[in-house]
Amino acid sequence: MSNVVVFPRSIAPRWRAEIVYRSDLGPLELIHVFEEIEDLADLIERGPDWRCMISCEIALNRSSKEFETLTVEQAAKL
Repeated sequence: MSNVVVFPRSIAPRWRAEIVYRSDLGPLELIHVFEEIEDLADLIERGPDWRCMISCEIALNRSSKEFETLTVEQAAKL
């Protein structure tokens, strides 16, 4: 992608969304980092216009040794 914009700068937010939009200059990639998944809707609504969206990929943004071996069963006990 030729254009990359990152919002906002933060230490270690939980989620990362890479959204690609169509633009006259070619694909525009916006990267949003945020703590709560429910915040993504507001980020998308702020623009660019969602009708120009090509793709949206959401991934866990944290890569901590603390969580490397955590299982679903272990997490349920926390």
